[in-house]
Amino acid sequence: MPGPGELAATGAELAAGVICYGGHPKLELVDNIRCPIEGHYAATDHAITGKVPAFAEAMKRAGKNFTSYVYDADHGFSLNPGTAGYDAAATTLSMHRIFAFLNRTLKTAALA
Repeated sequence: MPGPGELAATGAELAAGVICYGGHPKLELVDNIRCPIEGHYAATDHAITGKVPAFAEAMKRAGKNFTSYVYDADHGFSLNPGTAGYDAAATTLSMHRIFAFLNRTLKTAALA
């Protein structure tokens, strides 16, 4: 199953997409993205987070809306409490940001 970034890169009619410590779509597919995307990444997850600047630059060049946050946490920081890598502070902050992003973008989409 594709993640939100990969789904957005198909050109699907989405109001918004949120990537939570997962990979982003291939850079050559950025032009297909039609919705704002927000990304939440772990500082210690170098394999994924290290690729975010290139994705952000590709989105910017294509005139696409992308905001990202990097948390001082491990991959999987918002999984269930007690799970390896869980971080309550990072989870709380990321959820507040995600809800605010979705609230903004979904209201805007509903008015369009």
